[in-house]
Amino acid sequence: MAKLLEDTTLDDIRTKQSITALKETASVEQALKARGRMQFAVLASKRVLSAPVKLAHATPDGSGATIFGFVDVRDIVSSFFQLELRGVDLKGMKMLQRMRVLEEKGQAFAPLALKDLPIIGGDGDFYHLEQGTVPLSEVVLHGLLAPPLRGDPAGGGDGSGNGAGNGGAALDAGGDAVMTPAPPARSGSGVSVGSAGGGPTTRLSPALRPVCSLKSRARPVAVVHRLALYDDAEAIVNIISQTDIVRFLAINRSHLGPIARKTVQELGWCPKQVVAVTPDVSAIEAMALMNDSHISAVAVVDSVGKIIGNFSVSEMRTIMAEHFGALALPVGEFLALEHGTEFVGYRRITDDGVRSTPGHRFVTDRVARTRPRTPGEEVGQSLVLVGPNATFADVVERIVSHRIHRVYVIDDEERPVGCATCTDVLRAVIAAHAAAR
Repeated sequence: MAKLLEDTTLDDIRTKQSITALKETASVEQALKARGRMQFAVLASKRVLSAPVKLAHATPDGSGATIFGFVDVRDIVSSFFQLELRGVDLKGMKMLQRMRVLEEKGQAFAPLALKDLPIIGGDGDFYHLEQGTVPLSEVVLHGLLAPPLRGDPAGGGDGSGNGAGNGGAALDAGGDAVMTPAPPARSGSGVSVGSAGGGPTTRLSPALRPVCSLKSRARPVAVVHRLALYDDAEAIVNIISQTDIVRFLAINRSHLGPIARKTVQELGWCPKQVVAVTPDVSAIEAMALMNDSHISAVAVVDSVGKIIGNFSVSEMRTIMAEHFGALALPVGEFLALEHGTEFVGYRRITDDGVRSTPGHRFVTDRVARTRPRTPGEEVGQSLVLVGPNATFADVVERIVSHRIHRVYVIDDEERPVGCATCTDVLRAVIAAHAAAR
């Protein structure tokens, strides 16, 4: 595998793409439109969560820069919490009142221009096409897993999580979140660190550095999920994502070596804590939990801890600003509606006091006996799950074939005991590469 990563370059994995950038003056509503002309319309259909943003006019300093940066769905969600939900006690409201408040807040938020979002631009970086000869090992390590971090968290971006958190909204989804402190920030947003041995470095042209200071506006990130390649005319010609690298690994699985046979447990992907919510928690509370925990998804589990769904920030890709009220719905119902099915509300069963009765147990047990359960069917999803003995190659294959970003690890009772993401895959590859050198 070491030879594969050293001999393969960015140019080798680039494919022909048609990249449409958003303008900095585009509104949040335009960015979130599911059937508009903007890039997020493409993102919604291709399961991509971000888009490059271009400046609308020449810069005051005359640098000629045309690139503003990246915007992704998490930027929009984080900005919504900070601008519209600061100090709002949604937790104490009944569902209909919460729905009305979210609709009003969504309509007020919708006209905001992307350039005015308080949190934007942390999850992405830029390479000039000249860097196409950089080995894939360098791209993964120094471009994606150890990116140049923007600015000083103390300078206004609030590395404590307040700026990237819910802005003081009084929400408590319950459960424990894994909080990983953001590492110290490094200055110089245009430079990707070269190898310790004096290998290639990647540098963002001064003329293309984001004109708007992102030091106080980017979410604190330990990794980035995408890199944009631009030409001399400052046109973005390619976007390479973590998923693209994982797809390359799947295609070349025969060259992976011993790591391909390592189990999920041996790789340390389980057991580990999984952030989860129950289906009766509102979607906005689940979003707040993800926002505060700096994660992009939570597992949805039933009363005994069995996984029944996955709720991720990508659910916001196709929601219109005037539909923000739907986030007041319970997660289970929200997911079911998104996937065109009906969710039998857990709260209704609980309120009627029938869940623990012998009759209810008989009916549910009978249903379970007559038809095998498909994980996720309760909310219209088809979950991709593995056990602790699944191999690295198994996880890579599932991520690629199902076009997903994470695979949950479950025990014999279908309870989530771990999770493997594209970032985990790349970290394991780099660790194996380093050990082989």
